[in-house]
Parts: sequence; structure tokens; C-alpha cells
Amino acid sequence: MKLLEELRERAQAQYVPSWSFAAIYLRLGEMDKAFDWFEKAVDEREPLMLHCHVHPNYDPVRTHPRYKALLRKMNLEP
Repeated sequence: MKLLEELRERAQAQYVPSWSFAAIYLRLGEMDKAFDWFEKAVDEREPLMLHCHVHPNYDPVRTHPRYKALLRKMNLEP
């Protein structure tokens, strides 16, 4: 939670990738918030999102319906 607060403060002065917030919420088990930030990262065309269909960090969310919708949004659906 401390890291999340630090990112929020930093985001007021400089760009912080949305993916960073999503990754923290994912590790906290807050899936809805994580997906809100993942979707924002896709909208902002963050390059790290291009690997979401193969990177092991996304393993915990692969069965979530919002994950499949995220892949469709990026034209990465298998």
C-alpha cells in the first residue's frame, strides 16, 4: 500500500505508467482495480501491455473474463 501511495504522489508531478498501478493491484488481489488500470494502459498504448498474452506475470488473470476482453481490445485474442 505504501508503494501505491508513492506512485500516486509521483503521478502528480510526472508520468507514471498505468501498468505500474495495475501490477500493484494485481499483487494485492484487487482484480477489478487491476483491470481498470490494465484497460487504461491499453488506452494509453503502453508498450508493456503487448506482452500480456505471454508474460508469466499475467498468469493469475488469464481465466478472468476481463482478461479475454482486454486481449480482444488489443487484437491479441487467440
